[in-house]
Formats: sequence, C-alpha cells, structure tokens
Amino acid sequence: MINKPTSVWIDTDPGNDDMMAILLLAQNSLVNILGVSTVFGNTSLPKVTRNAKFILDLAKRNDIPLFAGAEQPLIRDQICADIHGESGLDGVTLVEEDLMVADKAQEAIIKALEDAEEPITILALGPLTNIAKLFTTRPDLISRVQRLVIMGGAITVPGNKNRVAEFNVFCDPEAAESVFNTIIPKTLIPLDPCTSVVLTDRDIASLPNRTVGTTLKRILKPYIENICIFEGVQGALMYDPIAAYYLLNPAAFTTVPMDVRVETSSKGLTYGMTVAERRIIAERVFNMDVVTEVDAKQFISAFLAAIKEMDKCDE
Repeated sequence: MINKPTSVWIDTDPGNDDMMAILLLAQNSLVNILGVSTVFGNTSLPKVTRNAKFILDLAKRNDIPLFAGAEQPLIRDQICADIHGESGLDGVTLVEEDLMVADKAQEAIIKALEDAEEPITILALGPLTNIAKLFTTRPDLISRVQRLVIMGGAITVPGNKNRVAEFNVFCDPEAAESVFNTIIPKTLIPLDPCTSVVLTDRDIASLPNRTVGTTLKRILKPYIENICIFEGVQGALMYDPIAAYYLLNPAAFTTVPMDVRVETSSKGLTYGMTVAERRIIAERVFNMDVVTEVDAKQFISAFLAAIKEMDKCDE
C-alpha cells in the first residue's frame, strides 16, 4: 500500500533558511504543497513575497499558488531581521515586482481547508500573524488542520532577537500567544535543538555548481557572515529547514509534551518570551509537542541529497 503524500500549506517570510526549507520540500513526493502564503518578518511583505516567487521559480514549482498575507503584527510595531540582509535573500539579484495585493492569504488558506478531502498540515516558518487571524476568523475550520508545525520560540536557550525571545515569536507575540492557546495538534521546533545543527563550509562546497547549488552558495555566503556577527556561530544555522524536515521524517526527532505560553503582558525585557511550565503539577495541561532533539546527521544528509537531486535536472 502506497501512503498518500501529506497535504501541506506553507506560511513563510523568506529569508535564507525559509528558502532552504521550501527547497527541501519542493520536489519531495512525501508532501503535496497546496499553497504558500507570505507574512512580514525577515523583511517587508512585498520583499518576502517576491522572494517566495523567486524560490518557487528556482525549484521549478511555479505551479504552487502564492498569496501575500499580513503586512504587520496584530498589535506591536513591526520589526525586521538583520541576519538575512536588506532584501531577505542577499547574495542574488532579485527583480522588483508588484506581485499581489496584501492580506489575500487568509482567503486562500480558508479555501484550501474547505476544499481538501482530508485535514491538512500547516508549516509556519515566520511570525504567526496569518495563522492567528485564520483561527480567530474561522474557528470552525480548526478541525480541518491535521497538525500545525511551528518554527519558533526558545525554551531553555537564550533568544536570538532579545535576551529571551526567538525572532518569529518576537515579531508578533500576541499572535503567537493566540495560536499557542488554540486547541489543535501542534509541534513546536524551538531554537533549542537547532543551535547545534550547522551546514558547514564543507557541506556547502559539496553542492553542485548548477542552478540550485550555485544559487544557494551565493545566498549562504552573506548569511553565514551575518550569523558569525550576530550569533557567534561558524556555518549556516538551519532553523526553518529543520522544521520542514519534521514533515518528512518525524522519527528523526524527539518531542516532549509541554504547556507553553508567550509573555505579552510586559513590553520590557521579557516581551515575546516563550515560557514552558516545567514544574510537575497536577493542573498542568499540555498544549503542544516540543522538539528537544533532532538527528543532525540524518537531517544534513537529507538536505544535501534533496538539493543535489533537484540539480540533476540541469545535467
């Protein structure tokens, strides 16, 4: 018996690691990508939407529908990342395009949920604004989501945007808190298991000097330089690709059920902090599975193989 591919919707803010996540999934027969929606985050909405189109074109998957979503957070002022450069994909030349009207993502995800024969999986790689709006507007469709896989948060490690907050959650803490409180199967991939998984210079050098491999080498050069400056790490951190890999091989991950909330009451040092209840108390109610470990060797091998396979089309 052949298993049907998992139907997936990707919500993203490309971003170098978003790009690698989409490339990992784009040609994989285990997933059926129903659509991609963009959200402000690593840079402005017009730029992340342009970047998403570039990635889908690169992957030869311009058949996948693309929709622009939220331009700004629910409440807080908008911030952008430093690590991905001004364009979000520094290292390649991108053509400015007026692609689409913002805030169409919600309508598109609603239609996908309504039309799907079976519940779909949502992979959230950016701020959770689009997802929070979806669940608030159409709570009746929550049951149509098989699982929400989220890259975000920091449980026991420092933040990567302030002392305690991870970037995606910090971009829209109120949206993250709303989504975390939604009763739905959720898997959270926080910074914790990702900080020791690095794509090395040797790994990158092994990529083919063809369309996808060469493009990745170009965008990874400034990305790695910025990671060294802002994170003190040598190599490419792989946050979003690790979250994407969960869809392909959940057996490579260790998860623990947790009760996780987001600090929104203070606008000070702890704003956007993901707070897990780690005490052993009777009233603890778990709201998600949290990834604590990933098999780095399996992941890196699968990622490199996916890129090399994609570039075989150029041979």
